[in-house]
This record gives sequence, structure tokens and C-alpha cells, in this order.
Amino acid sequence: MTATPEAARPTADEIRAQGVPLTAEGVTLTVMTPGATPDAEALDDGSARLTLEVPDGSAAPALVATLAAPSGSVFDVQVDGSVVLRAADGSFAGGLAAPTARAAEGAVTAKFSAVAEDVLDLTVSSLTGDATVAAGSATLWLGARMLDSPADWGEREGGRSLAVRPTAWARAGGLAAQEGVWAAVVAQEPEADTNGMRDQFLCHALGAPDKESWNLEPWRPDVGSFATLAARCNPT
Repeated sequence: MTATPEAARPTADEIRAQGVPLTAEGVTLTVMTPGATPDAEALDDGSARLTLEVPDGSAAPALVATLAAPSGSVFDVQVDGSVVLRAADGSFAGGLAAPTARAAEGAVTAKFSAVAEDVLDLTVSSLTGDATVAAGSATLWLGARMLDSPADWGEREGGRSLAVRPTAWARAGGLAAQEGVWAAVVAQEPEADTNGMRDQFLCHALGAPDKESWNLEPWRPDVGSFATLAARCNPT
């Protein structure tokens, strides 16, 4: 009995030619889906969200979409499931938050997997190991603007302080967002690029993501990341 050969996977160039663009702040990925691709939702912070259907009874892992990076860019999947989009020089160009999934029945999870350096699969699987997944949806969220407004210096709590105001995507985008926000802060304020300031930044990203501004003080001691977390981001 001769096995049926698998269909050839589309290349990044083929996806770019046949897929649907997903754009956030001038950064455009291309999305190809097994079925019709719905319109993306443009959000106030410049990010874009796309929710895709998972048909009932899809074999797990169900392929929901395949994404191509812009020509010359590559995807870098992070350990938390978020993805950094890197420009040709390796710098942060944008990011995808870890995907989410919902099903009418049962618990499901969504995952990005790198097929090539510039191609990602988005799949949905059952958390209980079922061979199929029930009808539902998977959502991907693309962000490229990291700050709602430029970081600004002021006097707070007895010393000089840099106020950082991340966008909604940057507050929820996981490790990809952390890299992107810090790159944006350092590009604007190179003085902020110290271990102590970065530890304060990471503490806010992990422990106080919804705080209106993340205030980073260069005068605070560099005590390391764990002690900074223990001091609720304000070591003295």
C-alpha cells in the first residue's frame, strides 16, 4: 500500500502572495488560513487582533493559520509562547502575544510553532489529549508600538524618575513585549540602560502590569532581580 504524500507546505513567498495582510503600526504579517480569514480588529493602541474559527471535530493539533514574516524578517518564538518579529539586523520590529483559544466543549490550548525562520503555524490542541477539538476559536494579537507616550523624566519619591507608559499590547504581550518595551525605552533614553533600571522595569512588567506608569529610578540600588521583586520594584 502506497502512502499518500503530504501536501507541500507553502513557502513564505507563497503565503505573502496568497494570504491576507495583518498590519499593526506599519508592520505587516501575512496570514493564510484553511478557511475564510475574517477581518482583523484594529485596536486603539495601534495593535491588531485576529480571531479565527476552529471547526468542530478538527483533528488535533488543528491547523488554524500559517503566518509569514515580512521579507527579510524572522520569527523568534519565546519560551512563554509569545513571538518576537526581528528585522534583518536582529532588532525588535514587532511581536505576537501568546495565542489564546476557546472551545464550546473541553479545554484547549493554542500554540505558535516555527516551520521556518520566517513561517509560523498556529495550532489548537486539547489539553486532555483528545484526538479532536470541539468548535471554537483561536486569537492572535500583533503589536508594534510599545509606548503610549514617550517616557519622561520627573521627580518622584525623593529622586529622579523615568515614567514608562506601555501600550495595552505591551502590557499583555509576555516576553516578546518585555523585549520590545525595553528596546523602545533604551532607544529613547540610553541613560536608562543599567542593570538596576532593567530589573525595576521587569518587576513592573511581571508584578504591576496594569499600573498607569512604570516609574524607574536610577538612584535606587542595584540589588538584583529577586531582591527588586521582593521590594515591590522599589529597592532602597
